[in-house]
Amino acid sequence: MAAATSDIRILSIGPCLESAGTLAEPLERAGFSVEATADPATCVEKLSAGVECVVSTYLLDDTNGVALLRNVRTAHPDLPFVLCAREGSEQIASKAIEADVTAYLPTDGRVPPDLPQRVTNAVETARVTENPQRELDHAPERQRYEQALLEAHDLLVDNDRSFTARIDALLELGRETLGTEYATLSRVDDAEYVFEAVAAPHDTNVQSGERVPLEVTNCERVVETEQPLVLPDVQADAPELAARAGNVELGISCYLGVPVFVDGHVTGTLCFYDTHARSEFTEQAVSFVKRLGSWMTHEITHHRQATHLTAIETAFPDIGFQLDDDGRYLDCFVSPATSNLLYTDPKEFLGQRVQDVLPTETAETVLTAIQDAIETDHLETIEYELPVPAGTRWFEARIAPVSAAGYGQESVIFVARDITDRKAREEKLATAEAMFQNAQDGMFLIDVTDDVNFRIQRVNQTYEELTGCSADRLHGCTPSELVGDDAGAEIIARYRRCVEQGDPLEYEESLPISGTATHWHTKIAPISDDGTVTKLVGATRDITEQKERELALEEQHQELAKLHRINTLIHGITQALQNTKTRTAIETAVCSHLTESDLYQAAWIGTQGDDAARGTESTVVPQTGAGNSWQEIDEIPTEHRMVAKEALHTDEAERIDDITLDAPAPDAHSQGDQTQPDHSLVSIPLTAGGTTYGVLVVYAPLEHTVTDEEKGVLTDLGQIIALAIQRVQSQRSLTAETAMELRLQIPDSGSLFGEVSAELDCELTFERWIPVDSKHGLQYISVRDAEPAAVLEHLTAASFVETGAVIHEADETTDQQSYIEIRICDIDQSIISRLAEHGASITAANARDGDTYVTAELSPESDIRAIVTALQEVVPTINLLGKQVINQPIRAVPEIKRQVSEQLTTKQRAALSTAYTRGYYAWPRESTAEEIAQTMEIASSTFHFHLRHALDNLLTSFFEDDCQ
Repeated sequence: MAAATSDIRILSIGPCLESAGTLAEPLERAGFSVEATADPATCVEKLSAGVECVVSTYLLDDTNGVALLRNVRTAHPDLPFVLCAREGSEQIASKAIEADVTAYLPTDGRVPPDLPQRVTNAVETARVTENPQRELDHAPERQRYEQALLEAHDLLVDNDRSFTARIDALLELGRETLGTEYATLSRVDDAEYVFEAVAAPHDTNVQSGERVPLEVTNCERVVETEQPLVLPDVQADAPELAARAGNVELGISCYLGVPVFVDGHVTGTLCFYDTHARSEFTEQAVSFVKRLGSWMTHEITHHRQATHLTAIETAFPDIGFQLDDDGRYLDCFVSPATSNLLYTDPKEFLGQRVQDVLPTETAETVLTAIQDAIETDHLETIEYELPVPAGTRWFEARIAPVSAAGYGQESVIFVARDITDRKAREEKLATAEAMFQNAQDGMFLIDVTDDVNFRIQRVNQTYEELTGCSADRLHGCTPSELVGDDAGAEIIARYRRCVEQGDPLEYEESLPISGTATHWHTKIAPISDDGTVTKLVGATRDITEQKERELALEEQHQELAKLHRINTLIHGITQALQNTKTRTAIETAVCSHLTESDLYQAAWIGTQGDDAARGTESTVVPQTGAGNSWQEIDEIPTEHRMVAKEALHTDEAERIDDITLDAPAPDAHSQGDQTQPDHSLVSIPLTAGGTTYGVLVVYAPLEHTVTDEEKGVLTDLGQIIALAIQRVQSQRSLTAETAMELRLQIPDSGSLFGEVSAELDCELTFERWIPVDSKHGLQYISVRDAEPAAVLEHLTAASFVETGAVIHEADETTDQQSYIEIRICDIDQSIISRLAEHGASITAANARDGDTYVTAELSPESDIRAIVTALQEVVPTINLLGKQVINQPIRAVPEIKRQVSEQLTTKQRAALSTAYTRGYYAWPRESTAEEIAQTMEIASSTFHFHLRHALDNLLTSFFEDDCQ
């Protein structure tokens, strides 16, 4: 009869009360009465109080579970004892079995899910054998089973036998001890019963590997109930099972089976059966089979773990070691395929120190890296050269610390990879680099993208001198961006032919370099990676002098081919915008350039108007125009303005292919007040970084339809104009003698920062904003009167905050405040970003008592209403507390800062600014390159690439005498 769990008292023992309580929780939920303790010394005394089972972890305070088991067995030989070993191993299991453990449960750090059931089984077995007289009556039988268990233990620890041989021997031992004809170890595979191992008479038809339906076996009930099934007489004890095919075919008349658990789940059965019925299976017999089942569970689990480890070692491409902080080899992980990379045989170096095994210089490098990894608790990487059986090889080692957690010496995992081939490639690249840089011809390297486009990756100094273009300017340029669409298309065609043929190509070409037509003799060759051309390397020589006479005759009959009209237009406008100082100058230059040739008949730029005061719907107000379609800008028809308004509303270019222009001032093609039909109109929003500055409307000549490609180019032009407006507004804000100061408030926890300041009763101050790309940015905030971790937890709960980190903790000795970093994943949700897009300079921003205050300076020409409207799209409750014109000194930006600002890309500036803010240049470093790269969500190599180029710009500007 099963024991009532409420009547069973359990003693749970762990290295601390928390661990003991963790073991006790599932037992208490199962109804047991559990006492938890962390004092093994008083354990035996507590057992006299009616405790029926001890549950213990292996790791204990000042001792271990096996030692405690031996003490308990001295005073209570038959008391059930369940050992849970987190650091389980074959050696621990053998010692536990030798000390007569009732159940041994290896764990992965969690409480075994079958712990309550194993405790119940142990207690029930113990209660069955409590009758002293019965123990006396069955003393010879008990001795027989105890002797069999000792033999079983010897079989389990016999490492000279294979796993299969040990299992077969255990089955044969059990069959002989119980006196049954059959003994089987099975595995349940879905609805099938698989015979994994069989001990039976030679003439039987039951074979290992045979499969039968689970439903025809007695074992189905063992699997379903997860309990032993004892049937001395199957017909009498379970007539409903007697007719099952498994019993009928084999003539099974008695059956004794127990479940086999793996990872807390029943995976099969251990069972013994015979063709003759019995009067009973004794308590000793049942206990014996249960113990065998428990040991087989451990053996199967250990075998599976060993098999997995062997598979991992076989697939492991590197060689690995575990070493302690003294550099002593504790273990070695190597597959047969890489064993020839070991310096010597593991039998010779395990237990030795690296100083005693490796060459002196290499050993010092390895030992220093090990100690640095342990001291800093960070991954260390080193490279070293070593003679091994495979030859002299270069290795890259990654050393990761392993915390001892108070239970022994600190150690590291040391994984070494053979990088000899990589080193050889690096040496070849170094040689090629020297040849590349010192060549007398202009050398260039072209990156071939997946869609077979081409960008300049790098050039040598000769190329810079020949073209007059710096390497920084050339980097990333496409041929079209460098020399225009027409010449660029010819270059691209040659490049593609070289890629398709996979052979070198030699040709002469004429290119407009620095505004002058020059002639070049060029050779290009493909560079392949696994059969795919990934790069082109080229050498070019200026042969202009050789071609001048030939070209002079040709120049008399035809002009040089003009750049593609759209490209010419864009480049012309871009050049015109470089030196503009005001928005009016930008708009005038754009409209003039658009209409100076026959490309467009008219053009005008307008901004969003608001006629609410007059009770009419808002429309577009023209500001600047050019062309011969009207005399006055305010004469633009309303329907044309509505098309412009639609473009502002959708933030996409709008095109009308057939629109009528009423021309008060007729052009050369019309007379009087005649109407000119069949014009194309395109309306392009002037948008950059999420901010729209107005709309550009252009009119194509008669019978000319604007294509989708042209519309796309004009859309790009709209962005260029918007960027120019944004630039002059920012410059105006920086250099003007006066500025417009805005004071803004978000009241009553209307912003994330205000809400956090109210909840945590703290003050948050904006320190720095770093845009990462078009969608992401980093914001740095100082914290006062609150734990930075708590502030960070609140901030990162917002949907537009992706990640965060505490950069500095408050330090009273240096008066340093707490400093945190958050990554904004949608910069459109940041009012700081919106202000920056409008050219504003943030002079102060903080949040306290639920209110958020922002002070910003802008150019006096800025459209304050448009800015506030843009901010209200992010935070509807934001208020403009006040604005005032303030005097500010003209701030002369240092020459080197101007140079760097012009040359740094957005990504270079973000990498440099983030590195500075995160303390990368402090000593000791407050952040590693890997941590910063993770913050920016880019690869470490990419971060280093941007950082190196940014620093190169800084140093070039400082040290080069001819740097302009």
